[in-house]
Amino acid sequence: EEEQLERVPGTLTAMRETTISPRITAAIAEIKVRAADKVQAGQVLVELDSRDLQAREQQAQQSINAAQARQADAEKNYQRMKQLVADGTIPRSQFDTAEADFTAAKAELARAQEAAREAGAWRSYATIAAPYAGRVVDRYAEPGDTAMPGQPILRLYDPARMRVEAYVRESLASLLRPGMGLPVVVDALGRRLEGRVEEIVPQAEPGSRSVLVKVALPESADLYPGMFARLVIPVGKTRRIYIPRSAVLRVGQLTYVWVKEEAGEPDRRFVKLGDAMRDGQVEVLSGLTSGTLVGVPGS
Repeated sequence: EEEQLERVPGTLTAMRETTISPRITAAIAEIKVRAADKVQAGQVLVELDSRDLQAREQQAQQSINAAQARQADAEKNYQRMKQLVADGTIPRSQFDTAEADFTAAKAELARAQEAAREAGAWRSYATIAAPYAGRVVDRYAEPGDTAMPGQPILRLYDPARMRVEAYVRESLASLLRPGMGLPVVVDALGRRLEGRVEEIVPQAEPGSRSVLVKVALPESADLYPGMFARLVIPVGKTRRIYIPRSAVLRVGQLTYVWVKEEAGEPDRRFVKLGDAMRDGQVEVLSGLTSGTLVGVPGS
């Protein structure tokens, strides 16, 4: 008896993939990375031309300076009027005017400070940094291009968080549970990895009657999004018949073996072979039953 396995084709995808695009419209001054480069979280990826934004920020700072000077003058006048109205030297209306001027100056300073914070925020958008450690997949622009909000400049993914997405038929999907270990074979690398069922999308495709299964993989530097992979799903036990490969003879497209009978001459039996092999033996799908003796040429 052997464990029966079914291999389901799937595709490697990144759990976390990000398109880098600007929040402002500006010329691209510098792009510091290219496709396949590794980046660290917070690393500067793109610098946009920020001269106009810097000028706006400087103007906002000048407005703050002017507003602070006006507020200082208004406060001095307010304090003076406050003392004079208390002494009865001036009418109450003059004090009210000074108080209103002081309140307006404070409001003007608050508006200038808010404008400066906004200008600083806009200038900060000229520097685009990596949101997490990852690898650059593609580069869509070059220095000198005009970057616009929503228009991609770079795309990167997190290579430490990869998974396989595969459509599994309903009967197989019913055998799987989230958290269950599942082998994954990556043909291009000739490697077998131990994955973990992360998610089983609770909806079957009407046409294929299959369910999307997502299997998380351990971190590996040679895995890339889009690579072909296979989920290896155990479906139970099965009995297989194996015979020595050297016992198999061919006539054209037909394969046969000599069967040793208890009495009489050996009998030729045509057989159908499978793909499974082990220790120099090949699987027989039909033509023989368990316990049948076969002859090996030369023995």
